[in-house]
Amino acid sequence: MGDRYRDRSTCTLIRQEQVAPDIYSIWIRTKAAETAHAGQFINVFMSDRSNILPRPISICQIDRDAGSIRLV
Repeated sequence: MGDRYRDRSTCTLIRQEQVAPDIYSIWIRTKAAETAHAGQFINVFMSDRSNILPRPISICQIDRDAGSIRLV
């Protein structure tokens, strides 16, 4: 299977807000913000494995100065 997730890094949730029923916008601080581009995808895993987001999520905004990305 190989190491599909070799670029894993720990990130920090900065802000979360509900933008519509069952739809949330979240900003996370992550090293990926250094090289990411809007429209690319990331996978999000929780450290305690109680919750996972089981599919790639598109990056919709990047704040390089803050080292953060926005996912919706």
